[in-house]
Amino acid sequence: MRTFIHALMATAWGAIAGLAHEGHTHEEDAPQSPAPTPAEAANRTAEEWVRLGDARMQTARDTLSHDFTAAGAAYRAALKLSPKHPDATLGMAWVRNSEHDFDAGAEWARKALELNPSSVRAHNLLGDAAMELGEYDAAFDHLQAALDIRTDLSTLSRASHLLWLTGDANRARAMMLRAIDSGGTAAEHVAWCRSELARMHFKSGMMTAAEQQAEAAVELAPKHPRVLAALALIRAAQGSIEEALALYKASVAVNPTHEALDGLVVLHRLEGNEADAANARERVLSFHRHEHGGDHGHSHHHGPGSAELALFMTEQGMDAEKALHEAEHAYEAFPNLKAADALAWCAYRSGDLPLARRMIRRALKWNTEEPGMLFHAGMIESKAGKVSTARRHLAHALSLNPEFDPVDADLARAELERLGSPDS
Repeated sequence: MRTFIHALMATAWGAIAGLAHEGHTHEEDAPQSPAPTPAEAANRTAEEWVRLGDARMQTARDTLSHDFTAAGAAYRAALKLSPKHPDATLGMAWVRNSEHDFDAGAEWARKALELNPSSVRAHNLLGDAAMELGEYDAAFDHLQAALDIRTDLSTLSRASHLLWLTGDANRARAMMLRAIDSGGTAAEHVAWCRSELARMHFKSGMMTAAEQQAEAAVELAPKHPRVLAALALIRAAQGSIEEALALYKASVAVNPTHEALDGLVVLHRLEGNEADAANARERVLSFHRHEHGGDHGHSHHHGPGSAELALFMTEQGMDAEKALHEAEHAYEAFPNLKAADALAWCAYRSGDLPLARRMIRRALKWNTEEPGMLFHAGMIESKAGKVSTARRHLAHALSLNPEFDPVDADLARAELERLGSPDS
């Protein structure tokens, strides 16, 4: 694994500026285009359908609508005219990945590589699918291939995310800085990278750096929901609850996300405002019903569960068995480390300690610097009577960031105190 990481870094930092881009725009650069009239649709070329598909995809992603049906229809129209059109094939991979149908996305991306072996987008999309499916070694291969062809915001930011997931926090931060420095065609894309770097700094307890990156991100994209939520996270940890609430509300006003809605629940409860907390809680559940259908999101993306929703349900003291069921379906579909962590915590809360211990070990396999995950590990091992292991995980979580969560950080400190010192 280390060889993959060093190769990624060497490629990124040793790249020659001005490498030629693919002739087709990638997902960070998709153009905008109006919907065609019936007459225009009848006369469109495959290339025009692809451009329309790209525009529809970018609109769906920018608005966080999660509805990629129109984009898929445009790409299929292009493929009807030109069955081996490489960019339409890539478009279908993009659609399927965005719908979280990663097996289908990978199949389309492999077809695109057969048509164009030097396609950065295809390697990026294969890397995305591999990360979501927990296939991190394969993800390194795909993203290394992308970086070998071109270093830009799309390849560098993905490499950064993979390095973070697999426990190399320092190189992950350096890679994201490189992505930011590479620039992009839209300020929103650079702002997104800054907000992700802010989260990395936050999880490592580097609060000044986190604040600087989050504020810079908001300055670049003051109406980007995820950017606003990143600054809200930091303000909450700094004790500026009113400002954090205002930022989360601003994020939700632009477009609701689980992160911002969950943040509102937590902060309202901390304030003792149970009425607003209950309203925000219902909005979280409504968000998942709207996004994924079914009762509380149980048919997330064509059937699989949602790890985010499962964690929320168990944190809110909802039906433990339903939360566990949600987490089990999420892990079955997307066996990545975050889904493993969610399943471990839901199993712990439902009383299935053997499953909780088994899954938290899988989650910790990659040594990801996630304080919340380490907190879960500490509490699980404490319940199992593994005191020294529990102390180690809890202390690690607090050493990364003593205020990693408005609620769980205090619980970690209390549990450490209950466990006593190693010599007591």
